[in-house]
Amino acid sequence: MDRLLLSVPEWFGRPESNAEYVDDARTMETWTVRSDVGEVVGVGTAMMRAVAADVRARGAQLLQVKTLGASSPDPNYDRTRHFYERMGFIPLEETDLWDEATPCLIMVMPLV
Repeated sequence: MDRLLLSVPEWFGRPESNAEYVDDARTMETWTVRSDVGEVVGVGTAMMRAVAADVRARGAQLLQVKTLGASSPDPNYDRTRHFYERMGFIPLEETDLWDEATPCLIMVMPLV
């Protein structure tokens, strides 16, 4: 997980946060995909559909993601939010969960 995070510093540029992600990945189910040839059309969509199908089959009724909120403009995260919206996620709440300078947008997707 650490190598993955270090390979995309434009997305994961805070060492202290990365350390937490690595620790969390040891105990939480984690789904990741990375391409060394840049963006591969359809890979993220296929992975998100697989995740949704898997957790739905295990009885989950809601899938949640967290990403950088729109009140902190960043073109990379604009694309991320639009991707989640296309997948069926609904913006629920923007909070200071991470810190005041890094607004966290919580998005949910109903699975039922």
